[in-house]
Amino acid sequence: MEHELVKEQFDKILATLQNEEAERKATEESIAGLSTAQGGVSDAADELELLRKPPSQHSEGSEQCWKSVGNMTVRTYCTLQVEPKTLEGMISIVSQSPLREFQGEGGKSCVMTHLDCDALGESLGPGQRPLLRKKFVPESTLLKRLVQGSMIGRNGQRKGDECTCPAEGEMIFIHSGMDRSSKEAETLFRPGTARKDQAIDAEVKDVTLIFSDSSIRSRKQRNRGCYSSKSTASLFSAASLTTMVPEKAYPDLTGHNTGDVCAGIPALQPEDLWKEKEVVLTDDRIVSPTDAAVSKEKDKQISTESVFSALTLPCSFYRSFLKAHSVQAVLDLASGQGELAKACLAERVPYMGLTLSESHSTQLELILTNFAVTLMQTEGSTYYRAAAKRKSEGEGNEDEPPKAKAKAKGKAKGKPKAKPTPEAETDAQAEEPEADNDDEEVQLPW
Repeated sequence: MEHELVKEQFDKILATLQNEEAERKATEESIAGLSTAQGGVSDAADELELLRKPPSQHSEGSEQCWKSVGNMTVRTYCTLQVEPKTLEGMISIVSQSPLREFQGEGGKSCVMTHLDCDALGESLGPGQRPLLRKKFVPESTLLKRLVQGSMIGRNGQRKGDECTCPAEGEMIFIHSGMDRSSKEAETLFRPGTARKDQAIDAEVKDVTLIFSDSSIRSRKQRNRGCYSSKSTASLFSAASLTTMVPEKAYPDLTGHNTGDVCAGIPALQPEDLWKEKEVVLTDDRIVSPTDAAVSKEKDKQISTESVFSALTLPCSFYRSFLKAHSVQAVLDLASGQGELAKACLAERVPYMGLTLSESHSTQLELILTNFAVTLMQTEGSTYYRAAAKRKSEGEGNEDEPPKAKAKAKGKAKGKPKAKPTPEAETDAQAEEPEADNDDEEVQLPW
């Protein structure tokens, strides 16, 4: 009788758990269906709200559960903020950010502030708007607000509304792109009243970035005449970089951090560029088209256009750069499509990035969440989890009770425990190698 009472109570508990799991699945399916009915990607905010729920609110081992774990990882290492419109707003956001606790240590590490000018607005490149003849050109006031405001927020010496030299242990990385001169970046480190030929107040080192020829050619569908396979990264600091960080080679690339060349970089490919330009870019960052261009492109789908068409630097480059320069935290003044954010996430480097709009922040967080789940499924990654990989390969069934696998495990171990008879001992030893091969072929999940 006592056994039957215990069994009855246990069955009730199992039924309650199954009902809760069914309710969770129904809620997830209804939200997913609603998102699809309203346009899918346009309801990214609803999807993000679902991802931000604790993993315990989803079915254990389900795809949604792993995405929630990935989102928690993203929010642990990455902070996203919409770009402020004033200098004081910029200073406030940077000085109060989670990065305020990080400081570069002389001769060992540094904190990097990054700006890719191609991520500030609409640009020319693969997937650009048809008939686009010019790109968004950031004004000097915008660049000063971002760069000098960040330096003030990072404890740089302020002189009025200017700061022309970063603090000790800080490195400013400015990528001007392929069609801009690196000299334009130097004006940000010179007082506004100074002559154009006056020396800047910071140390500068120009690093030539050389891309692989095949990656550049694949970006240019129609080549007429010459094309460029290089760009320049300008590195600014209060002291020489050789005294700030130890000498290291670029992993997986050609060059050292003490040199002025980094070669073998695979440029971002057209299929890697973001789409849905209107969702991410704000009106003040889109180039106004001519009437002729509007009339010719009105029948084309805007969703096929790339958002940041001119971006070239991939996540793999940034991962190599972070390691070579012993970077312990990153402030990104233009997050773009998140290549640097992905690198920081993969290397577990704290990251804060500025976005162009709330929708930009939402899209970027979704991208980073999917990237975090991919890291969990990749062997060799510090985030690797075998259960997440099995789920991606379809080996698990989220509807199957967890105890089913435990029973199979007990059965597998049951047979070898039987003691062989003395007469069969020799035969068992002869068959032992064959049994080992069978175990390898089965590849049980435990």
